[in-house]
Amino acid sequence: MQYYEALKTSKASEDPIYFMDATYPHHNPVAGYGRIKRGQDHEIRSHTGRQRLNINGAINTVSLQAIVRYDDPINAQIDYPTVSANRGTPSSSKYSHYL
Repeated sequence: MQYYEALKTSKASEDPIYFMDATYPHHNPVAGYGRIKRGQDHEIRSHTGRQRLNINGAINTVSLQAIVRYDDPINAQIDYPTVSANRGTPSSSKYSHYL
């Protein structure tokens, strides 16, 4: 919180602050419980292919504009400034701050 408060007071008024995070929801079944007798195997049908979807998102703290990307893979090299520039971030902004 101290870093965020310091950033809010030190940045230019037109410079946006974004909060960002990633999520990896599964779209195949994961067995949590079932009515199967002990010692017996039971096959669970599922889709073939990828096990999860990579969703990366950022939200502007002032306008509440959301940026959502589906990246493969999600890592520290994701280029959010390019995405935000292409999604309507004010052109007067010289810098964007990502947390």
